[in-house]
Amino acid sequence: MPKKLDSRPIYYVYILFDWMAVPRYVGKGKGHRWLKHENNTDPVNWMKNEFIEQTWIMIGEIPKIIIRDKLTEMEAFETEVELIKVNGRLDQGTGTLTNMTDGGPGMPGTRLPRPCSHVAYLGGCERQYG
Repeated sequence: MPKKLDSRPIYYVYILFDWMAVPRYVGKGKGHRWLKHENNTDPVNWMKNEFIEQTWIMIGEIPKIIIRDKLTEMEAFETEVELIKVNGRLDQGTGTLTNMTDGGPGMPGTRLPRPCSHVAYLGGCERQYG
């Protein structure tokens, strides 16, 4: 049975930027979620971890902004999906975001290898053989 979405207006959508003010991650959260990225690594999103580490080294903080707040969970998911679509995903070659899904409900992260095409920005890759 699908999870019932929360109708309380306690959610927000935020963007994390790299040290050059390029949008790198769009997320939905509540409480202090948007502040947690620099304290914990993401076990499935190595690209997000890399940009956070490099930005932290360059300027000592992760620039971030809440784009919309006081949203229901569905409104937050809809905003997240639209912002990811507009900005595009790095792993798909459509934009700058390190998000590994298109957002929205039921979109868990996906573990991807480090593709060599991102070496220039992210500094490392996994060789693909075969």
